[in-house]
Amino acid sequence: MPHVPFDDFVCSSTPLNQPWSLARYRNPATLGFTPDGRSLYRISNAAGQQDLWLDERRLTDLGDRVARWFVVEPAGSVILAADRWGDEDHQLYRVTPDGRISDLIVRDGVQHHLRARSLSRDGRFLAYSANHRDRANVEVVARDLRGGEERTVLGGDAWHVAGDWSPDGRRVLASRVQDNTDQDLFVVDVRTCEAVHLTPHQDDQKNLPVGFDATGTSIYFLTDRGSEFLWLAKMDLRTREVTTVARGGAWDILVARLDRDANTVVWLVNEDGCSRLQGMDLRSGEPLPLPSLEPGWVNDFIVSADGRRIAAQWSSAAAPWSIRVHDRGSGAGWRDMHPTTIAFSGPLLRDEIIRIVAPRAEIPAMLLRPRATGRIPLVLQIHGGPEDQDHRMYLAFRQYLAAHGVAVLVPNIHGSTGYGSSYQRAIHRDWGGIDLEDLEALARWALRQDWVDPERVAVYGGSYGGFAALSAATRLPRYWRVAAEAFGPSDLVTMIEGDASSWRRFTRRWIGDPERDADKLHARSPLTYAENLRCPLLVLQGANDPRVPKGESDQMVKRLRELGKDVTYIEQDHTGHGWTTRAAHRDAYGRIADFLLQRLR
Repeated sequence: MPHVPFDDFVCSSTPLNQPWSLARYRNPATLGFTPDGRSLYRISNAAGQQDLWLDERRLTDLGDRVARWFVVEPAGSVILAADRWGDEDHQLYRVTPDGRISDLIVRDGVQHHLRARSLSRDGRFLAYSANHRDRANVEVVARDLRGGEERTVLGGDAWHVAGDWSPDGRRVLASRVQDNTDQDLFVVDVRTCEAVHLTPHQDDQKNLPVGFDATGTSIYFLTDRGSEFLWLAKMDLRTREVTTVARGGAWDILVARLDRDANTVVWLVNEDGCSRLQGMDLRSGEPLPLPSLEPGWVNDFIVSADGRRIAAQWSSAAAPWSIRVHDRGSGAGWRDMHPTTIAFSGPLLRDEIIRIVAPRAEIPAMLLRPRATGRIPLVLQIHGGPEDQDHRMYLAFRQYLAAHGVAVLVPNIHGSTGYGSSYQRAIHRDWGGIDLEDLEALARWALRQDWVDPERVAVYGGSYGGFAALSAATRLPRYWRVAAEAFGPSDLVTMIEGDASSWRRFTRRWIGDPERDADKLHARSPLTYAENLRCPLLVLQGANDPRVPKGESDQMVKRLRELGKDVTYIEQDHTGHGWTTRAAHRDAYGRIADFLLQRLR
C-alpha cells in the first residue's frame, strides 16, 4: 500500500488530556463560556502552542509558557494557569477579552492549581491550591481579588484540592487527597480557618467535590461509598444525611459540573471508555433532555453560567476532535462549533470493544483491525497512570498505523480506572506483578489470532505505559519484534527517590517504600533485566519531566548500550511529562510510529 505521511493524520488542534483519573489534579476546566453565554473560551494549540482562545481568536502568545486551565470571571476576564515548558509549576495570570495579560499570582518554583469552581459566585474570591509554604504539601489558599489579601485555609501533610465556594463566599468545599482511591471532604470557614470533616471513613473511599447547592446548606460530591463505582451524591451539611442524585449502574459517573448558581448539573457517565452526558434541573428534579452524542469520548465539558448552554470537546476513534455546543430549549442537537481538520481524506478505522481472558480477570480492550488478507502486524499500546484509562477517542498514532496495515490493541489492564475500584487498586504496590501477567496474556492472545503475524508483534507505552513496555521487552522478550517507550521508569527505587517531593508520598503508597521494599522493587524493575532485551528499542524523554526524572531514561539507555543492545534514544528539550507543543507532539508520535512501522514490515 502507498505510504501516507504521519502529518496527514494529525489534527489541526489536539486537546490537553483532562486528568480526571488523578484525584489531586481533578476537575480543572479547559473550556469556559463568557458570562453572557454567547462565546466560548478554550485552550487550543491550533497556532502551535497551548494558548487561550476566544471563539476563533487567539488571545495569548505565551512563548515558553503552556496554558493549562482557567476560570472565567463575572466581568469577562480569565484567570489562567500556565507552566513553563511542562515543568508543572503553574503560575496564575489574568487575561482580558482583548488579550492583555498580567501577573496575578506568580512564585517561582511553586505550583498553583485552579479548579472549575475556584471563583466565588460574585467573582470576588479565588480558592486555589499551592505548595508555597512546603514543596511537599499542597494547601488550599483563599484570596480576595480586590485587595490581594490571602490566607492558607486548609493545610497540613497532604495534597489538598479546592472544590467550590458557598453562595455567600464564606466557606470553601475542599478535599484532602491520600491517593487516587482515598480522599476526604472538608468545609472550611475562610475567616476562622475552621475545617469540618465531612467524610470520616475506614479503608479507601473516593470522595470528590462537585459543589455547594443553591442555598449553601448541602453539597454535591462524587463517591464510591458502598459501591465499586463513583456515583453522584448530595449531603445535607446539618444532618450529614447522604442521598443519591444519580448512579451510572456498573459504570463511573466520572465528573459532574454545575452552572454558576447550582440550578443545573450535568454529569459524564464513563461506559467502557465511551462518554454519555446526562443532567438534571436541580430546582424541579427533572432530567435534562440532552441529545445523545455519537459513541466516543468527551475530553472536557462546561455549563454556561445560566445553565442554558453546554459545550463538550468530543472525538471518536474515527472522528477527529471538535467542540460541540447544545442550546437547551432550542430543540436542536449538538452543533460543531470548533471542528479540527486532518489532511488524510481516506476512511478512518472504527474501533471494536473486546474482552481478553487473563489469569485474574478479563481485560477490557479496544481493537483497531485493518481489513487485510493474510496475517498482519500488531502493536500493543499501554496507557499511562497506571490509574487511568484509554478511551474511545481519536489518536493520529493509531490511525496512521492502521492505514499502513498494522492492527492496534489498546488494553485497560489491572490498575486502570473505569472498571471498579477493586480493579483499580489491584496494582497498588504490585507494579511489575499483576500487570506483567496481563501483558503476557495479551501477547498470548495476539499469537492465537489467525490474522496476526506472530513474528511481527510490538509493544509501546508512555509514562507508566513506558514502564510496562520496558517490563514487557525485558521480562517477556520472546514476544516482541520491536518496542518503544516514552518517559517510563526503569528502576522503581531510583524513580521514587528522584521524584518531586509533592509526588513522593503518592509513589510510596502506589509502588512501595524505596528502603523497606528495595529488594522487591529492584526485582520488579526493567533495568534489572536489561540483558534480556532481544528487540530494537526506542526511548523518548522530555528534559523538563517533573514526574519521571530524566535519569530514569538515561540509566536504562546507558546500561543497554554497555550490553551492546539496539537502542535509539531521543531527548526532547522544552518538554515535560508529555509534549507541550503541537510540533513536539507531532514529532514524538511520528518518530514512534515510524520506528515501529519500519521494523514491522
